[in-house]
Amino acid sequence: MRVLLATIGSRGEVQPVVALALRLRALGHDARVSVSPDFSDWAGDLGVPVVPLAPRMRAGESWDLSSPEGKRRAAEEAVAAQFATLREAARGCDVLVGCGAVMVAARSVAQLLGIGHVHAHFCPATLPSPRHAPAPWPGWPQDEAGDHRDAWAADARRWEGTWGAALNAHRVDAGLAPVEDVRGHVLTDRPWLAADPCWGRGPNPVIPACSRRAPGSCRAAGRFPLRSSPLWTMASRPSTSDWAACPLPAATSGRWCSRLRGRPGAA
Repeated sequence: MRVLLATIGSRGEVQPVVALALRLRALGHDARVSVSPDFSDWAGDLGVPVVPLAPRMRAGESWDLSSPEGKRRAAEEAVAAQFATLREAARGCDVLVGCGAVMVAARSVAQLLGIGHVHAHFCPATLPSPRHAPAPWPGWPQDEAGDHRDAWAADARRWEGTWGAALNAHRVDAGLAPVEDVRGHVLTDRPWLAADPCWGRGPNPVIPACSRRAPGSCRAAGRFPLRSSPLWTMASRPSTSDWAACPLPAATSGRWCSRLRGRPGAA
């Protein structure tokens, strides 16, 4: 199986991606990563093939988010970089795994290539739930008015206002239909969550993915149904409550790899 794992971000996003790539390679799979140029040498020294993606994350070299114009330019550059870089880097792969909130074009690229796609997050607070407010966006003001549902509604509008124009412009240019619910499109109906059961706990109950108490795949009213996975945890549409999480283990079973093979990339 050939897998491309991609993320835009700092060390907190890159290390889990490289750890997973290393384990997949140890299991005999062709895994590569696409990350910021800051981490290309480090990942390469560990034996993982790397395709640089987007700008450097060092102070003074990354995006300027201090002004509306800077935020607009950052969004346009991030989306353009993903369409240009991932489209070539993932060619011939079976699955494209986009990790983190900035990977807004990974699903579109997977659609263009006709390959599987998974979206993954590393923190429960980045996925919608009535039990907590959205995680802050660096450089964006936070609206403290209303309850958690109001905050998540504002978060959806922020996704649309930030990414919608750039994402849909590239999708239309590539022959894909524009999307209306940008956040729902990016997170997919079943995002994966990889978080330590202690440090990633937040206000939600966290059930280790290997636990027999992990919720099953059937939707239940008022709950967030999940399927257990040794490394990443698959979740349905992020709109309700409970989470499962699992730390990066020393080993990953073949069941995870079989789930990767079965992930569709179509919208």
